[in-house]
Amino acid sequence: MPEKTEAKAEETKPTRATALLIVGGAVVTLLLCAVGWGAMRYFGIPKSAGEFGDTFGAANALFSGMAFLGIIVAIFLQKRELELQRQELELTRGELARQSKALELQGDTFRQQNFDATFFQMLSLHHQIVAGIKMGAGDQKVSGRGCFILIYRGFGDKFTTSKYSGIDKSLILIKAAYEEYYDFIQPAVGHYFRNLYTIVKFVDRSDVNDKQFYTNLIRAQLSSHELLMLFYNCAAGIGRAKFKRLVERYAILKHVPFDSLLDPSHDTWFESEAYSSSAAKQEAI
Repeated sequence: MPEKTEAKAEETKPTRATALLIVGGAVVTLLLCAVGWGAMRYFGIPKSAGEFGDTFGAANALFSGMAFLGIIVAIFLQKRELELQRQELELTRGELARQSKALELQGDTFRQQNFDATFFQMLSLHHQIVAGIKMGAGDQKVSGRGCFILIYRGFGDKFTTSKYSGIDKSLILIKAAYEEYYDFIQPAVGHYFRNLYTIVKFVDRSDVNDKQFYTNLIRAQLSSHELLMLFYNCAAGIGRAKFKRLVERYAILKHVPFDSLLDPSHDTWFESEAYSSSAAKQEAI
C-alpha cells in the first residue's frame, strides 16, 4: 500500500515545465495588474473602454517583444539540445561498436578454444590408435610405432622378391604392388591412415589463422617409417585421391628419409611443397 501511494503521488506531482508555466503566468498577470494600477494612479481612471485598452499598449508591446525573444531563445535551446542528442548518439554508436568488437573477440577466442580442444583430443586419439597397433606373435610380437618398421620392410621385401622384382619401378607398378600389400596390412593400419587424414582435413577446413602450426604438430608425431608408409599410401594407395593434396599443401613429408625410399626417383611423385613449403621454411623445427 505505501508503495502504491508514493507512486500515485509521484504521478500527480507537477513537472518542472508545468511549474515554470504557472510561475510565468502569475508573473505576467502581476505585471499587467501593476501596469493597469500605475496608469490609473498617474493618469486617472479611463473614461472609455478604448482608453482603458490603450493603458496596456506599452505592456502589450513589452510582452510581444519578450515573446519574440523567448522564441529566439527557444530556437537556440532546441539547437543546443539537438547537438547534445547528436553527441549522445555518437557516443552510443561508439559504445555499441566497442561492445560489438568485444563480442567478436570473445567469439574468436571461444572458437579458438573449441578448435584447440577438439584438435588435441583427435591427436590424443591418434596416439591411442598407434599404441594399439600390434603385429607378430610370441617373442616376435611388436606394438606401437615399431610395427611400421616391420610394415615398411615387408613392403620393400614384397616389391623386390615378388613378380615386380627387376621390373622398372614406375608408379603403375608400385601402385599394383602397394594395393596387393595393403590388403594384407589394412586390418592393422587402415584406421591409422583414415584417422590421420581426418585430423589434417579438420585443420584444413577450419578458420584458424595459422594452419601450418597445427599441421607441423601433426607431422612432429610421425616417425620415419610412418612417413615412408604415408609417402607410398598417398603416392600409390588410397590416399592418392584426397590425402595427397593435403600432404603437399602442408609439407607433411618434410622429414621423410629419402635414402630409404624404394627408389630415389620416387620423390618426383610429389610436388616440391610436400617436402618444404614456403610456410614450412619459416619454422624452426
